Amino acid sequence: MEENIPASMEVHTRAGHPFQVLHGPLKDPYLVTEYGEALGLGKRDYELVDVFPLEKIIRAAMPYISAR
Repeated sequence: MEENIPASMEVHTRAGHPFQVLHGPLKDPYLVTEYGEALGLGKRDYELVDVFPLEKIIRAAMPYISAR
């Protein structure tokens, strides 16, 4: 990840969430969901359910497009 960050940013630490690596240890990306739960906007404990299961992917034929 370090080789892909812009020159204007630096790595603060190599531990924790990737946001904390780039923005410092005080930037906790989970605070938003904690605050939302405290305000009664939902729960952080949830389960993701796949409503459209992934089937076999068939690549479409790509037509030739001239650059001229």
